[in-house]
Amino acid sequence: MIRQMWRGCGYLPHVGEHPGTLILGGLVVIGTIAVGWIGAVGMLAMFGPLYLFGAYERANFSDSLERGEK
Repeated sequence: MIRQMWRGCGYLPHVGEHPGTLILGGLVVIGTIAVGWIGAVGMLAMFGPLYLFGAYERANFSDSLERGEK
């Protein structure tokens, strides 16, 4: 599961880059500017699990496309 999350965070040949990477990075920067490092940790705690779930699903979807499934 962790391997799939790691793969899904980067570029995958069938689905491309994770669309949430830039958004999550922006939210962390906004949290840092607003309240410092605690804001960054808070943003990661709130939105990090959603990002990782999306990464996991992307990796599984890319694998199914590679196998020819839909």
